Amino acid sequence: MPAGRRNLCERCYWTNTARKRIAIDAAAFSSPAMAAAFREFGQWLINAVGPHKACQTIHRYLQFFLDINDRWPACANYQALLDLFGAEGLRRARLPMRWLKETRGIVADAALRQADSERRRIAAILASFPEGNVGAKALVAFANELEARHAQGKTSLHSIRLALSPAASLLRRGDRDGRKLPGQPALDDFLAESPGQKAAVTGFVNFLNDAFGGELVPHIDELQVEKARRSALEGKLMDLLRQNLGPDDVLKRWIPCALEYFHDVPARAVKALTDHDVTRDDSGAVVTLNGIKYWVPIGATSSPRPRCPTLPPSS
Repeated sequence: MPAGRRNLCERCYWTNTARKRIAIDAAAFSSPAMAAAFREFGQWLINAVGPHKACQTIHRYLQFFLDINDRWPACANYQALLDLFGAEGLRRARLPMRWLKETRGIVADAALRQADSERRRIAAILASFPEGNVGAKALVAFANELEARHAQGKTSLHSIRLALSPAASLLRRGDRDGRKLPGQPALDDFLAESPGQKAAVTGFVNFLNDAFGGELVPHIDELQVEKARRSALEGKLMDLLRQNLGPDDVLKRWIPCALEYFHDVPARAVKALTDHDVTRDDSGAVVTLNGIKYWVPIGATSSPRPRCPTLPPSS
């Protein structure tokens, strides 16, 4: 026997200690049924993870059971637990949820969990503006309209979130706190920076026009978008030049960006790029893609230039 344990073996010592801590924690419940459920969970935990670990961790699960103290056994279903803790809270309570599954048959529902996550993200978007501001009122009214469509089965919670996110971004473009609605310049700036959001934000623009008498027109200035894109790429290249890039960084970060800047080769086209596709020289590298050779500069002395020549396909 270990010193100080008298006639108890290691497992018996930790089992007794764990049970004492379970009994102390169980006294915190006002509901006898909940206290009994916690003691049942404690014994299950001893068997599941061992008495030593159960002794060390039992107290961290007390708050989970205290939170449902007044709702037991009415809370003994997944939807009720989801409403109380949210999807993220239930993910953190992995062992209590495993116990509920094994002893109460409460099984996680992926669809309910996804819906809860979407609703909480939607609520976070709506809460991102001070309550009572015209921007907040417009966003809430737009959300209510989308919720009505969801109730009719015409849209999903995921689509609602995807519509509210660019709507909130557009409102911030007009005024960070949503104290005024965005005008045409704000919409133009938003689309110039995020042209891919045109379809997503059009529904909110139409809503503002109908509900608030706006005259916004979502259009994209292709020349301005291209200028912004090239400016962003140039900034990224200059940032990379200031870094001490290793061979892997040159292959995975510099070359894809340089190909897009100098030759308009989209980044997705070079995802599978390997060293076998690159031939280095003193001032740069020749990259072969689909039989076409592109030259790009490499090195601390390189700087972005308007365009680089495309070499003819190798024979």
